[in-house]
Amino acid sequence: RRLADYILAREGERIRRGAVIDITTGAVESESGHRTMIAYIEHKIAQIQEGNMPARPVNFIFTGSAKDGDLAAAETYRRLRELQENVNRDPMLSPYLKVILLSGYNVTYAQYLISAADTANEMTLPENVSAGTTKMKCMVNGVVLLGLEGGGDLVGGDGAEQLAVLA
Repeated sequence: RRLADYILAREGERIRRGAVIDITTGAVESESGHRTMIAYIEHKIAQIQEGNMPARPVNFIFTGSAKDGDLAAAETYRRLRELQENVNRDPMLSPYLKVILLSGYNVTYAQYLISAADTANEMTLPENVSAGTTKMKCMVNGVVLLGLEGGGDLVGGDGAEQLAVLA
């Protein structure tokens, strides 16, 4: 509820209550998780259009930063904004999917996101990870972390007992 109220006040967007809260944070670069999640949302759209509705609606919430002059990041932001507009306005998709691109990410947003998230995404390769602290805090709070094998938060140490590989 606190996250929903905060996003409504800051972004003017209503998140769907009772829906899965899926967050993607971190640097937006040419090989970022943001692009992977765009492809995943496009896949979910195709499933819905084929009549395969998800069991629970999903709020896809994106934060991120990019280096000045990074054209790939600018294109990713453009695609996210376009996806946000199209999904959130489509009467067939909007009952099942919500896309929110946060305009700023700060400590207050992190507090709300981390405590409300159901899933978080680590699709960035280690050399592109800025810090990964949001995802680390999510894991400490029991959030399911979805990532790439060799992804930024999945390297270093064995951790095999906490890692499930889904094929």
